[in-house]
Amino acid sequence: MARLSYASIWIIVLTAVLVAACGESRDEPKSELRTIDVETDDGPRSYQLYEPFGLDGGAAPLVVVLHGHGGSADQVLAQNGRTPSSRWLEIADEYGFAVAVPDGMVGNDGDQGWNDCRISDTNPDSDDVAFLEKLVEDAGERIPISSDAVFFTGLSNGGHMALRMAIERPELVSGIAAIAASLAVDSKCDDATQPTAVMVINGTDDPILPYRGGEMGFQRGRVLPTTEMMQLLAELGGQTTSTERVIPDTDEGDDSTVLEERFESDPPVVLLTVQGGGHTEPSATQRHRRAWIALVGPQNGDIETVDVVWRFFQELLD
Repeated sequence: MARLSYASIWIIVLTAVLVAACGESRDEPKSELRTIDVETDDGPRSYQLYEPFGLDGGAAPLVVVLHGHGGSADQVLAQNGRTPSSRWLEIADEYGFAVAVPDGMVGNDGDQGWNDCRISDTNPDSDDVAFLEKLVEDAGERIPISSDAVFFTGLSNGGHMALRMAIERPELVSGIAAIAASLAVDSKCDDATQPTAVMVINGTDDPILPYRGGEMGFQRGRVLPTTEMMQLLAELGGQTTSTERVIPDTDEGDDSTVLEERFESDPPVVLLTVQGGGHTEPSATQRHRRAWIALVGPQNGDIETVDVVWRFFQELLD
């Protein structure tokens, strides 16, 4: 009987411990990802806002991540499969900043996109500058956002839209990073007049965005050569000379290398040329499938795009 009593006591104790542990787990605060609707002159728009657990209540940086043409906020956040851009949530948890991922509007081709500066029949005619302004304002009403730390980044059409924000709303934008994007020829936007911190990551073997400029694939408009664009952006900050360094070729099997060119303008302008790279984000951990690579060109594996971009944004916070 004594042995049975002791066993019963231990069962009761263990059960109480497990129940308490489960209760603590349920009550533990967590990071939050929510979908938010906003009203605009183009009708209802939406974005997803990620607030990492542990923000100390002070004003936090905000990174707005813009999907490419035919993409979506879900695609950026890997709701349809893991992507290089989904790492933004991991970095946000680590460094303590908010992430906003909006959806573009549907254009004449039936795909979601952004009304950037290019003259293209497939871009929607929405006022995306006003929408993104509204997004920043709305996010700031939900989370304390530092007005000196609002960043935009995007791939392809999203990168072009980030460039438009830098040109037309420099007072709002603390810095941008555009991947597989360039300034438009015959732009429907005004010329840039104020310097903005810019990082560009473009590939020399991009079958959609010609690195040397010209007509884009799929009739997506005409763009300036990447090097000419960087000179124009650097000149706004009072610098035309640059320094170069070769990024270590850690993935020797990807048939590409990365060259960094840095203009010490004020604010800084940085170009990462992926020599042999295509129309996609470099990533060492998130590799695209062969069918996608056949369409967009080679993916570099020497750098992690999100990490490189965030380090650039961090420079601007110092």
